[in-house]
Amino acid sequence: MMYSRRLLRTAAVLLLSAALVVPAQASASAQTVVHTAAASPVSHVFASTKAFSKAPVPKVTGVGQVGKVITAVAGTWKSKPTTLRYQWMRNGKPIAHATGRAYKLVAADGGTRVGVVVTGTRPGYKTTSRTSAVTVIALASFIRVSHPIVYGEVRYGHTLRVYLDAWTPAPIASYQWKSAGKPIAGATRASYTIAKTDVGHQITVTVTGKRPGYKTVLATSVGTQRVPAIVPPAAGMARDGEYLVGVDVIPGTYVARSSGVNCSWYRLGRDTDYDYLGQGAAPGQAIVTIAASDVYFQTDGCGSWVPIADVPFTVMDSITVDGELAVHAQVIPGVYTTTNPFGGCLWETYSDFSGSDESYVDGGYSYDPTVVATINPTDAAFETDGCGTWTRISD
Repeated sequence: MMYSRRLLRTAAVLLLSAALVVPAQASASAQTVVHTAAASPVSHVFASTKAFSKAPVPKVTGVGQVGKVITAVAGTWKSKPTTLRYQWMRNGKPIAHATGRAYKLVAADGGTRVGVVVTGTRPGYKTTSRTSAVTVIALASFIRVSHPIVYGEVRYGHTLRVYLDAWTPAPIASYQWKSAGKPIAGATRASYTIAKTDVGHQITVTVTGKRPGYKTVLATSVGTQRVPAIVPPAAGMARDGEYLVGVDVIPGTYVARSSGVNCSWYRLGRDTDYDYLGQGAAPGQAIVTIAASDVYFQTDGCGSWVPIADVPFTVMDSITVDGELAVHAQVIPGVYTTTNPFGGCLWETYSDFSGSDESYVDGGYSYDPTVVATINPTDAAFETDGCGTWTRISD
């Protein structure tokens, strides 16, 4: 009996030791034992942490240039992931909303390093990410670039301007004017006024075109003719074109006789084509007063302009010519009539020769067979066009 009890105690100790060894042995396997609480005796749930047997480094295909599309090639994964996610990176940082397999390079990518991170997921497998090699993104090139064109009177005191034809896409343009090929200090606008130091030299302008994500482009105009020598202002104008008041022409009142050709002229108050102080357009004779405060005077189709004091006017009782006539010197004030033989008669009176809206006094356009016009002693000019012969009928 004593021997039997000793055997039973030994057997119990061995069974207890075996029970304690089992968990330790199980932990060494590829599975983890998870103890969960339940109403029944202890149960075990086994969770897998397998790794993908193959997770290749992705590649990027396409042209690495702003505006182009590049594509991620994930390669062949094993075991096959349930999901592959993409995140494009710029200089190591995620690009917002760039989570597709393809990515269109934008201006901000120019000159940076772009790559992609591919992440594979599958239930029961460890989430795995692989990063591609980076590509340095080249700046885009302008599709169309045009050379600037310089226009304006190439004479001292006159302003040159630059015309830039269409670029594709449109650039952010800056300017540098040059005289004899050398940059002119401070001449960085779209216009340039010719200086005394430019006499004898050609003028050019270089346009620098920039745009985010694009290569900077420089384009230079063809040189102008050489700036001619400065001459004193003239009391008159012999040709069509633009005259700088005080430099090319002396202020004063001038007369032009265009011999029936339509004559048009403009007085400009600032360095712009749109600041009209006065204008005129009519066949036959034209008269204008150029003020000392005017900047430019433009004339087209008027022939030569001469000072009014040099014109030998003849006073007329009957007006037989079209054009602008000087009251008192050419036309006697009074009431005039015409039979309007051409069917469309335009007449106007003005208080001066400025061509301004304020100088207009009276006028009309008529198809009537008889037209009457009154020229007052205070009027300076009488203009007629297509009216035929005017006959003075009373004071």
